Amino acid sequence: MEEKRVFLVQTTGRQAVYPSARFEDRTYAQDLFRYGNYRHEFWDQRTQDRSFGDVRIGDLVIQYCASDVVECPLSIKYIHEVEDLCSIPGDQVDNAVAQGNYTTSRGEVLKTGNFIIKLRIFRELNNPIPRSTILALANEGKLSDSMKRCGQYGFNIGQVTMTDFNKIIELDNNPEPGELTYDPQETQLRDFFVEKGLGETLGQAYSSYELLTENGETVGVEYDTGEIGRIDLLYKSRTDGSYLVIELKKGSETPDHVVGQLARYMGFVRKRMAQGAQVNGVIVCKTPSRELIYSCEELGCTLFTFNWRVEISRVPLA
Repeated sequence: MEEKRVFLVQTTGRQAVYPSARFEDRTYAQDLFRYGNYRHEFWDQRTQDRSFGDVRIGDLVIQYCASDVVECPLSIKYIHEVEDLCSIPGDQVDNAVAQGNYTTSRGEVLKTGNFIIKLRIFRELNNPIPRSTILALANEGKLSDSMKRCGQYGFNIGQVTMTDFNKIIELDNNPEPGELTYDPQETQLRDFFVEKGLGETLGQAYSSYELLTENGETVGVEYDTGEIGRIDLLYKSRTDGSYLVIELKKGSETPDHVVGQLARYMGFVRKRMAQGAQVNGVIVCKTPSRELIYSCEELGCTLFTFNWRVEISRVPLA
């Protein structure tokens, strides 16, 4: 009997709309934990998602929910077991081909290959594990580095370890004091920038900047330098080729040492990537310290502040 394998998937709260079908009654996250479907019509065409093809019946799937999933944002709450592997229903494929969304040959692939993983809930955690805890445990070696992909922009599915699964179950059974903390602000701030774009968030002067891509894949969110840490957001201008490094800080009084962090990242980009192009830096924080303002002036970077706004609306009842 083959040993179960463990996979990590990331789901969002956006409406589930596929080239072959549109579902008005569910989001991508709901498609999984309410309807038992993890569907990916392009996994065989995306190198980073090829793990989808390695999934077998009986394997375990850990679901990480992004910040826009209302039920459990920025956390792991559900673990699933694979019940079946399915192709896309023929009528949906035929409609998509007729609408020009797929070629006839691609339609045949979707009808015969495995593009839907059917799941049942294996365990709903009593203590959802937030992303901050996942990253901390991975940095301590208690979870594999593969678990650091939780919350990474563009990540969909990848294999993790049985040790990861066992640690998650252990945490749910015996949560360590202070270990399951929830602090979503910095991730939500990052997601806000990614969703809205710089033209809308920082102004039209930044509208030419797009998240950095490599080999057709967006890599500018939490860009891994491989040497000096991860850059929160890394952009490149589509007009002049200049780079923009953005450092996000959620603290109420941001100290000036963040300027050193930004300068380090800017130096890396200038030396390793820019090839003579201009490299600019931006710090976004809630409340800058006086020291930070002086440091930004000296470095020549731009400083922005943000505010969280809470809106309360009455729900009309029947």
